[in-house]
Amino acid sequence: MRKPHSLPRSKPARNLARKPLSTAREIAEILGVSTWTVYDWARSERIPAIRATPRIVRFDADAVLAALEGGRK
Repeated sequence: MRKPHSLPRSKPARNLARKPLSTAREIAEILGVSTWTVYDWARSERIPAIRATPRIVRFDADAVLAALEGGRK
């Protein structure tokens, strides 16, 4: 029998500096609004959100701030 073809394993990149994603509560504290407001803005696509599962939503704080700054023009 033949072995199934597999892709070569790549080494993980060591120089990638990943910023931790923020919770709705953390974004709410930064912006001075309620957690529900953050969820509403994400649902209406006013701010970008990353939905890991239907119940887990995370935010890139820099992207959120940039989206809100862009909307004020």
